[in-house]
Amino acid sequence: MNFSFMTASAILFERGAHKRLGEIVAPMGKKALVLHGASLAEEIKNALTASLDKNGVEYVLLQNPSGEPEAEYVDKAVDAFCANNCDVIVAIGGGSVIDTAKAASGLVTNGGVLKDYLEGVGIGKKIVNDPVPFVAMPTTHGTGAEVTKNAVIGSAAQHFKKSIRDDRLLPNKVIVDAELMVSLPQKATANCSLDALTQLIEAYTSSKANAMTDALCISGLEAAARSIYTAYDHGGNLDAREDMAYASLMSGICLANAGLGAVHGIAPALGITYGISHGESCALMLDHVMEYNLPYAVKKYARIGRILTGKDIADDDEAALAAVEYVRALKAHMGIAKDLKHLGIGEADIDVLVSRCSSNSMNANPVKLDKAEVAELIRKRI
Repeated sequence: MNFSFMTASAILFERGAHKRLGEIVAPMGKKALVLHGASLAEEIKNALTASLDKNGVEYVLLQNPSGEPEAEYVDKAVDAFCANNCDVIVAIGGGSVIDTAKAASGLVTNGGVLKDYLEGVGIGKKIVNDPVPFVAMPTTHGTGAEVTKNAVIGSAAQHFKKSIRDDRLLPNKVIVDAELMVSLPQKATANCSLDALTQLIEAYTSSKANAMTDALCISGLEAAARSIYTAYDHGGNLDAREDMAYASLMSGICLANAGLGAVHGIAPALGITYGISHGESCALMLDHVMEYNLPYAVKKYARIGRILTGKDIADDDEAALAAVEYVRALKAHMGIAKDLKHLGIGEADIDVLVSRCSSNSMNANPVKLDKAEVAELIRKRI
């Protein structure tokens, strides 16, 4: 048995941990650039700044624009960090905020603009110098960005969504506090929950999976099975939010070590072309890719089906199909479209979509898909 494994150097998973931000940041720097999302509640913001004040940490607040992260946001964060003589970055928000801050932590010490570093569109610039200290505090239970070594950044104007990637981009400290997630709106809850579920399923069935990631994926899937419906239907249920926060955390750890699959290969293309969120893009494709992959990883999909349904289904094929049907029922419950018809994708658009898919994610799918097969996968859903 051979594998390698890495994650953030310190993870604090605790209700109310946001009130301890100052004591966690203080040993890392004297002045923090605090990047946060537009929806951060004033009450939470006040608690965070009070903790920083109490522990003698100066700070500059910078609000990240809503929506998917853009390259220009990263460059602006770098400029703000340098102009204010900061020495540590704190990200409080969803995956967009965390990825923006993560990329900025690497650019501050390495120079240039973000596009120079992005895979497939940049000039191949690499992270050479260690990033500045970086603390990640998610407010959604979806991307797992707090424990991944890449930041996915796009450009709506230039139609790309690509990664900057380096092991050292992993946050130095991660704070996961379900109290920050109870006010998440229902639509956002649906999108981020499906994102986490997708990541668990894809990392578990990945061709690069190993015994350690399998164990964590199973643990995350069990938490999601307990609470994914409750978190959506009763957002104020802290136990359900905590289960989903745990599922998301496990999904991030596992995808960083085992990779993903065709859902995450296609999702960026849908997102950047049609202006839909990453979580929704994943949700739209999840059951369809699972159905396509079933013959190539039936035992693992069967395990997923038994966990999600809570049923001891003896036949592997039946259990694997139950996993697909579970996702379809979940999508219907959450008001997520069952296919791609509502996007108005025409035959002429398919080649463009395929060209924008992420080959890195495709590489870990249980079965290799060439461009023609990806095109057909999309074509059957429009």
